[in-house]
Formats: sequence, C-alpha cells, structure tokens
Amino acid sequence: MTSKKAYAVVFSFNVCFFIIHIFLLYLPLFTNKLYHCFLLFFFCVVLGYSTNAIAYEGRHLNEDVIENLANDPTWLKLLHFKHNRSEILTEDFFLSPEGRYDSKAELVATINAYSESRSHKKDITPRCKFPARYFWLSQKMPLPHYKLHDPQCESFENWSLLNNVKSISLFLVSGYFGNPASVFGHSFLKLNTYSRDDQNGLFDLSINYGALVPENEPTLQYVVRGITGGYQAGFSDKYFYTHDLVYSRTEFRDIWEYELLLSDYQRTLLILHMWEVLGKKFKYYFLDENCAFRLAELLEIIIEEPFLDKVKSWYIPVETFFRLEEIDKHRKEKGKQGLIKSVRFHPSGQREFYYQFSQLTKKEKEAVKTIINDGASTSTTASFSEDSQLRIIDTVLSYYKYRLIAEEPSPAVEMREKKDKILLTRLRLPPQKKSLFYGIPQLKSPASGNRPMLMGIGMGQDSIENTYLKLHWSPFSQEFVGQNHLEGDELVVLDTTIGVRESDYSFFVDNFDLVRIRKLKTNFISIDDGNPWSWQLRLGTALTEHNEKSYNDGAFSFGAGRAWDLNKSISFYAMTDAAAHTIKPYARLRPNTGLIIDNNSTKSWWYAGFENMEDREKFNLVWGGQIQYKVSEQIAVSISFSRETTTKTSAEVKWYW
Repeated sequence: MTSKKAYAVVFSFNVCFFIIHIFLLYLPLFTNKLYHCFLLFFFCVVLGYSTNAIAYEGRHLNEDVIENLANDPTWLKLLHFKHNRSEILTEDFFLSPEGRYDSKAELVATINAYSESRSHKKDITPRCKFPARYFWLSQKMPLPHYKLHDPQCESFENWSLLNNVKSISLFLVSGYFGNPASVFGHSFLKLNTYSRDDQNGLFDLSINYGALVPENEPTLQYVVRGITGGYQAGFSDKYFYTHDLVYSRTEFRDIWEYELLLSDYQRTLLILHMWEVLGKKFKYYFLDENCAFRLAELLEIIIEEPFLDKVKSWYIPVETFFRLEEIDKHRKEKGKQGLIKSVRFHPSGQREFYYQFSQLTKKEKEAVKTIINDGASTSTTASFSEDSQLRIIDTVLSYYKYRLIAEEPSPAVEMREKKDKILLTRLRLPPQKKSLFYGIPQLKSPASGNRPMLMGIGMGQDSIENTYLKLHWSPFSQEFVGQNHLEGDELVVLDTTIGVRESDYSFFVDNFDLVRIRKLKTNFISIDDGNPWSWQLRLGTALTEHNEKSYNDGAFSFGAGRAWDLNKSISFYAMTDAAAHTIKPYARLRPNTGLIIDNNSTKSWWYAGFENMEDREKFNLVWGGQIQYKVSEQIAVSISFSRETTTKTSAEVKWYW
C-alpha cells in the first residue's frame, strides 16, 4: 500500500468516526452500552477493511507486509517457484490447497499454521516439517516463542545435528561411461562434522538428487525418457561412505570436494531446507534439470550471486563448479571473503592402488606379481628388507581390497581367502613407523580448465572447397588438446563445423560429430583383472571427395587397442578401428597410432594409420594432427591438418564459455 493511499484511508476513517460519534451523542434512544458496542464493531470493520490484515498469535500483518514477503526471492526459492508455480510435485509440501500456484496463499497458510507447532503432536507439525520457512520468517517478522531447536521436532533434531555440522561441501564426480546418465559427471552435498573418530567423514550425511528409475530399465528407453522428462526425481540422504563405495571404489571415479565458506545463517538455512525437500518429487530432465541444476537451486537460496541466470539448453555438473570458482574470484578481487575454503582431491580406489604399485622397485613389483598371479607363499618376501616386506605386503593387501570391492556383491571366495592369508602375514610383521609411500599427486579439478561449451571461427582449406570461412560450435567439448580433458579421455558432443564458400557465400557442413569418445587407459598393470583396453568411438559425417565431387560421408566407427604413458607429458596409443560408411567402401578397417603431448599451455595430438580405400585391397596412408595454444582461460588458438580422402588444413580461434 502506498503512503498516499494509507493517508487517504486514515483520513476517511477519522472523518467517519467523528460523524458517527456526534450522531450517536444526540440519539437518546441508544444506551451507553449499545453505543460502545457499536463503536467497537465499527472500528473493527473499518480497520479490517482498510488494512486487509491477517491475524496470528494476536498480532496483525497488513497487506503490504504480506505482499512483500510473498514475492521475496528467498521465499519463492524455498517454494521452488518457476514461471509462477512450484516445481515440486508432492502435495504435502504445501499447507494451502493453492500453495503450488500461489506463493501468497502458501505464505498466509504458513503463518496461520505457526501456532500448530506448539501442539502436543511431535514431528508432524508445520514447524517440524518446514523448519526453513519459519527460520527465514523469524528474520522478517516477530514469531512469538520461536526457537531454532524445538523439542517437538525430534526426528529433525536427530537428523540435522545442527550444532555438530561445521561446514558444507559440494562434490564433483568425474564422468562414467558405464551409465548414460553419468557420462557428464555427478554432484552432491555433504554436511561436515569433523568428528574425531571419523577423520575421513565417512559417516557424515550427504544429500543426493537423482531420477527414480525402475530396475532393469532398457538403456534406450532410459535415455529417451531421461531426456524428455519421463521420470520423477528427488533428494535422498545417505552416509558419505555409500557414495565413496559406489563412485570411488566400484566405478573407479575421481572426486573433487569443494568446501564452502558460509555464514552460520547460510549454513543453517540450507540444512533446514534440505530437510524440507527430502523425498519430495520433481520432474527429471537429464540434460538440464538434473542433479547439478537442483543443487545449484539450493545454493541460490543462501548465496547472493546467481548460479542459474545464464543456463543454456543444458546444464552439466561441472557448470556449478565453474560458477563457484567465478564467485570466489570476484569476491576476492573486491577484497571480500571468498566462497571456497578448500578444494580436495579424492582419488578413485583404482588410482590409489596403481599409484602405490608404481612406487615399488622393480624387484618389489615382481614379488607382488608372483604372490598375486602364481598364488606363491609370502615366503617370497623373505629375502627383502623389513621396509620392503611391508611395502610388498601392503600393496598386495591394497590389491585385494580394491578387487574385492570392485566385484561386489559377489566377489570370489578364493580371493577372500587369499586376502585373509596375506592379512595374517601382515599382522606378524611389526607396525610401520613411517609412511612407506608418497602421497598420491593431486589431480586438478575439471573446473580449473576451460568451460565445456565451444565456439570457434577461422579459415579452412582443402582440395574440394579450396579456401573457406569456418564456423565451429559444440555444446560440450572435452578434447585431447583442450584444458579440461582428464588424462587422455575425450568426450565431444554435437561437434559442428559449418563452412562458408568465398565464391557465392553459400553454406555447407564441413564436419559433424554427434558424439566422439576416446578412453585411453594408460596406467593398466598386468596383475589387474580389470579391463585393460583403450577404445574410441565416433558417430557423424565429414565432407569428403568421391569421384571428383564432394559428399558428406556418414560414418560409425569403433576401435580398441592399448595405450601407455611414455612420460609425464607424452601418451601413446595403438588401435584398430572398424567403420561403416555411407560412401564406398562401406566397410573399412583402420589400424592407427597416436601421440598426445601435453606441455601445459600447448597441447598437441598426432595420428597416423592405414585404411582401405576406393574398393582396393591395399591400404592407403592416413595421417593428421592438431596443435592448440591456450591464450587465456576462455580463449585458445588451434591449427589442424589431415590427409585422408581429402587434404585439409585449418586455423581458428576458440572461445570456451
């Protein structure tokens, strides 16, 4: 209500009151008692009409206060409002029948229900079900007898451990090709208690968001329904050790932990709201409204800077962490406290074992292989020094621990027996007085490299179209030569290059890859029973020359082989690809090798191989490469060249955003 309107209402009320007062003074038919009753009635009606107030606990809130609170950004975020409606599908999340579509109605119902929190019913009162709402309202209006810790809310108090949670961490899990929904990674939250008897926080509570998928869902159906919103999803809580077991120990995925710097108020509000949304249902969309999107929504409730204001057609987990890095940097540049307290790397179980094995001497490695592969007695270590024996036995134990977890839920009985036998041998040896292994190197977070969306512009030249303008775009590009690749892994989606002819300014598709994947397993060791194979896959089209004319040749290829790290900067692979093409020869084989050279700001990829062409029995030489120089976090310069069915060279400037 504006000030002018308020003054008009007060003035009108006073005039009416004066007229009625004079009128009643001269009406002897009215008794004094009736006169006061009439005045009281008139006062209540006029005041109620003029202010449209609601009452709670004997107090009144006028229309202006209600309207402002109902449209407050934090209130709308607590209700998960988007496009004038809540995205939460669960009916009991709302106290008003119109609450899903009317934030004001839900606010009024929430305020009116405040007194119910002091009933004798435990855990089911509004105060217990919606602690974040009342905590936030307590900062905006007087709530009589409000307490953050309500003895009636036993379940919430036991769950939240508000006094014990010292900080909140956001976790980024690397991509996993074994599950389509995990290709781009995953993210979840953890409530850190820093318990003395749980140094690794394995029994800290973590909050996860995921789709509710029926068991044994066909992969194709799973992908289609996930993209089109065919599943519901929700938040769930588990101890951190369950995530560590699945992601790190079973799927062998690396994890990065971002511990956040939050105020007591921010931390408390977020914990309270997580309780409110546990088990509540949302629509699930794999490409945008996924785990990362919903966690970013939670962060927006407590962090002033937006996370989702620039969301594109999709939103992948690493986007949230790029935004965390940006906010932290901007705050520090302004002399303020940052948002990130620390970034900690949690290596996968496989990485830990491989690194431990790599620190052994050649003789120690042979002893480990002998014990594991040949089932030899641990007397094999008798000729070694005490420290060497400890290193050998501890490595064998690490191997069995790693393999037994990987083979859950049905590990081999023989392997368990071998582990028990080695464990007894270890118990006979003295305890180690110092660390026998160096700490595993920290792998940089994917958010420390360039962003995944790519745009490029440059010039190209080939034997078909001669010189042409080159326009390049990909919504997700994790390349060999980029700054966001992880040890040789490449994942590129919808990689599109459009050419513009100089002669008539017409457009043509120079290259289109629906998906391109390379998985190089360079650290495999012979004693590991896991899969040693590296592989690559491509589905797309490329402009090629056939019978002196240009065509877009569609192809699906898959190759497998082996890969090795020659040193810290150079990786080498050898594979054989089998491909189906839309232009003759329709079936092709391509034995090929490649080098990936990483010199920090300059990266390059070189390949060479042979491929059957032109329906001839002999194989033609094919080769190519790409060099990319990082100019800044967002800009790079790239030069590429290839000689296959046609010879191509190009140079372009790339923007990552």
